[in-house]
Amino acid sequence: MTAPNRIDARAITDYVDAHIDEFHGRRLERLRLLDLKLLLRRKNPYLFRSKGIVEPRELIAPHAGRASQFSGGGHVRELP
Repeated sequence: MTAPNRIDARAITDYVDAHIDEFHGRRLERLRLLDLKLLLRRKNPYLFRSKGIVEPRELIAPHAGRASQFSGGGHVRELP
């Protein structure tokens, strides 16, 4: 009987350290390319109806100012 493969925690840590910047870079690029209007049009219309919203912008308008609460260092501040 052969021993099961063991996970080397150090190898995983090294791999994550080597690739984390690339991962986050791709995520940020996808967010930069995101078209919010297109995204909201694809959303389930029942989401809007359940909240009494006629147009997708009504969902976003109350939260539009919160975008300025993100810091430029890649960290998110706690929202009130």
